[in-house]
Amino acid sequence: MDLQTIMFLNIPLIEWIGFLFGVVGIYLGIKEKIAYFPISLINVIVSLYIFYHQSLYSDVVQQGVYILLLSYGWYRWIKGSQNTEMPVTNASKKLIFILLGGIILLTVAWVVGSVIILMHIYRIGMHWQQACVLQHNI
Repeated sequence: MDLQTIMFLNIPLIEWIGFLFGVVGIYLGIKEKIAYFPISLINVIVSLYIFYHQSLYSDVVQQGVYILLLSYGWYRWIKGSQNTEMPVTNASKKLIFILLGGIILLTVAWVVGSVIILMHIYRIGMHWQQACVLQHNI
């Protein structure tokens, strides 16, 4: 029995399970409860399963990153020092600008690198604008 063939309201039951654990996980995260971590891990694992069976491999990798981050957060919550408070805070403006600059720089490097690969290494005969659109769709 494939988990994606059982339907409820014309939506696979596995997606309902992921949705339910996602909503409960968000609620527990807002309330800052430790149960957030295992509930959210279940949500992420269900999402990973769905994405894998839909051949959405970049989303599978993203779910893997979420598993690592949730696992680390859960570990820190359990093993953290009893005297160490880890409040939820806002990022400073300096950190936001550094992160945005890094994202822009990496995006430009990705686009330029992809265009170079498509046009020169694979010898695909197209203009650089077409290569940008193609790499975006990959």
